[in-house]
Amino acid sequence: PASISRRGLVMPLRYRFVMMVALLLAAVTGAAQAQAPAPAPGSAPSAGSIYIVTYFEVGAAGASTTVGLLRQFAAATRKANGNAGFVALQETTRAGRFAMVEVWRDKPALDAHAAAVSGLRDKLQPLFASPLDIRTNSGLAVAPPLLTPDAQLRFVVSPANEVRAEDAATGAVRWTLGAPFLAGAATLHWRLLLTPDGASVYVQSLSDEPRLTYLGTRRIDARTGGEQANDYKFEIYWYENVVLWTALKTTGELLMAVKRPADAGGGYWVRALDPLTLKMRTDIPQPGPPAIPGQ
Repeated sequence: PASISRRGLVMPLRYRFVMMVALLLAAVTGAAQAQAPAPAPGSAPSAGSIYIVTYFEVGAAGASTTVGLLRQFAAATRKANGNAGFVALQETTRAGRFAMVEVWRDKPALDAHAAAVSGLRDKLQPLFASPLDIRTNSGLAVAPPLLTPDAQLRFVVSPANEVRAEDAATGAVRWTLGAPFLAGAATLHWRLLLTPDGASVYVQSLSDEPRLTYLGTRRIDARTGGEQANDYKFEIYWYENVVLWTALKTTGELLMAVKRPADAGGGYWVRALDPLTLKMRTDIPQPGPPAIPGQ
């Protein structure tokens, strides 16, 4: 399951990543197709991007073999003509449960991939506890990407979990920002905020792990993708803070609501960061979970 916010993305996933660290398909077409009529179950639409979500389960003894097969399948699928994204996921609490998410340019590209899917099914057949449950969609409802005030640039997250700046008119990629890789991390998501003038984008990396919950904030030049500042390791237990929300005031001040770990004294805090350097200006304790400004 995933939820997407207007200001960025908040994507808790209950899966361990086999090949990638997060899932968002909003960048594939640049716009949601939520109004398109739904195709009949199991069928593919005749035009436009096609999204495939496949679920299956294998016996516990076959989980590691399945991971190896999916690694090979993922590498080949991403090279296939017309593939716009592929993610394989493994559930954390039941190692034998898997999901695959694919995006294809159109039906002919999807049809050309059918033989590869059949080949994977044949290899998995001896391991199945439940067979492939393939669900086809003509579009996914997603929040619109962040746009600069002049509507020249949009900021999205690619299927490979990269923050990407694209020309809003042509879709041409201006720059990409890769995700931090956490060995063994089950969840990772981005939170993005754009300055009112559109000059900088604040990029936060967060995880839903019990530890390493906050991976830092970077201020990125919106036009070039160059890093202008970061707040990495400003205090002991910095990466174990839980960031409840981040907000940008009209004055330009960056606020973060934080739940501190027990080892650091616990409690709720609202921090004000310098918008240019990201150094902490104030750190004010709160009696409970602080409300988002304006709400």
